[in-house]
Amino acid sequence: MSTFLLKDNKAYILSYSAEEKSFDKFLEGVNQIIDSFKFGDVAVDWETYKNSEMGYSVKHPKGWVPKDESGDTNRKFTVAHPKNFANVLVAAHKDDSLKEKDGMAKAIKGRKEFLESDQGLRIADFKDTVEEKKGGWLMVGEKTIDGQKWQLEERGLLDIYGKVILMQSGYSENYGKQYKDVVRQIMDSFSVE
Repeated sequence: MSTFLLKDNKAYILSYSAEEKSFDKFLEGVNQIIDSFKFGDVAVDWETYKNSEMGYSVKHPKGWVPKDESGDTNRKFTVAHPKNFANVLVAAHKDDSLKEKDGMAKAIKGRKEFLESDQGLRIADFKDTVEEKKGGWLMVGEKTIDGQKWQLEERGLLDIYGKVILMQSGYSENYGKQYKDVVRQIMDSFSVE
């Protein structure tokens, strides 16, 4: 008896064989074993990347490739799966036009229009909020890049003091689905000192 399972473009085969006269004797126990088969989360060891000069830190999986491209006026950090099945970008800069609520609303509207103008991007959801001193947005969508479908998420945070933080994550639909929660954890771990 064989059971075939497909997950994330991988095949799993569970087989049971026995002498014909003993086959039914052990079948109930074998079925319990097969029913207990579960796919677990990807096991991940974490590292913390700190940029003391720019004043931020972010956690990422051990073995992923971090790259800091921060400059004098901005912070830019990317971390990618070694085979580029998933990645995260965190960028921060200063924008003095955000001194009031209207400036933040205008900036968010501009970002939404920019995303909507990307012909290859299919936006599934875009939510935004503007409060008295801070605002933000969340975009979820998909895009085909080099023939591969990618699931994307973008988060933006800004405030009246001119701080803008942009976080983008993506994972390949074919090879990176198991990293969906990992890229979210990377984004959630970003902190400014």
